[in-house]
Amino acid sequence: MRHLIPWLWAAGALQLVIIAGNFVLPKKVRCGENLVRVSPMIREVFILLTGTSRYRNRMWPASYWRLWSDAIVHQIHARVFRQIKRLAEEEQLQAVVQQSFGQ
Repeated sequence: MRHLIPWLWAAGALQLVIIAGNFVLPKKVRCGENLVRVSPMIREVFILLTGTSRYRNRMWPASYWRLWSDAIVHQIHARVFRQIKRLAEEEQLQAVVQQSFGQ
């Protein structure tokens, strides 16, 4: 079993490299610009919407308010991201329909 430990570490390191590449490569490859030239059906597969959000709690005592604010703010951010995703997918679907049927 000991002979598998280096392989597990190598697999973990490879996963970290892949994760890091997913942050850097889309900017270098200019995915958005290149996807314009692809058919809408194929473009659907490669559309990726990423988002991050942050907030800073400056209320005192922070440990008390963090109990409440973290959960509430997390729910709000998740709802906003779901809405953005829904609108983006809806807009994309409308564009595909217009291009396919010429409406």
